[in-house]
Amino acid sequence: LERVQEELQTMQIEHEQQLGELSKDRETQWKTVTEQMESKVKAVREMSENEKVEHEQLLEELNKEKFQLEEEHRCVVAALEEESGKLQAVIDEQLAVNSSKEKEEELQKKAAEAASEMRVYQQKAFELKSANDVLSSELERVQEDM
Repeated sequence: LERVQEELQTMQIEHEQQLGELSKDRETQWKTVTEQMESKVKAVREMSENEKVEHEQLLEELNKEKFQLEEEHRCVVAALEEESGKLQAVIDEQLAVNSSKEKEEELQKKAAEAASEMRVYQQKAFELKSANDVLSSELERVQEDM
């Protein structure tokens, strides 16, 4: 009976040792798993922070590009407005020239009509002078006859 009790005690001691080792192993494993999880969480946080910084940098670059594009747009619009003004001035000038040409053509037509009328009047004047000359000669002849 003593021997059985000794064996039981030995078995119990061995069992407690095994339990202690298992407990230590479990604690070691738990610690290892916890450290790994903490390491992964830290890595994810760092990655998230890096992505946040990159995102902010990209936003800043995009805002700069947007500002530059808006400034370029303003310059292009101003240049187009200026060019449009110049083109409008050229158009107005061309319209004035066309109007002047039309007026000149109208005046030339009027001058041609006046010249034609003048020739008609000159012809009538010549005819009247001829008739007057004839009448004057007849008057002189009649006066002489009297």
